[in-house]
Amino acid sequence: MATSTAASESNFSTIGFIHSKPRNCLNPRSVNKLTFIKSNLPAFYDYVHDESDVDDDSGSESSQQAPAHWSE
Repeated sequence: MATSTAASESNFSTIGFIHSKPRNCLNPRSVNKLTFIKSNLPAFYDYVHDESDVDDDSGSESSQQAPAHWSE
């Protein structure tokens, strides 16, 4: 497999996982949004974790929690 096709193969696999028989009624926009989230969430968690290591020198567990405005 060429390196240029690896990302698209991964996305097709993710779409296949999301758009399964039980979720067959999802519209294309919802499938696109869920695919984007599933594909990018690990990188986002890594980014948030790296930022919390820089901002918080106290070592408290509160730096591992999501900000309060995310729960709105």
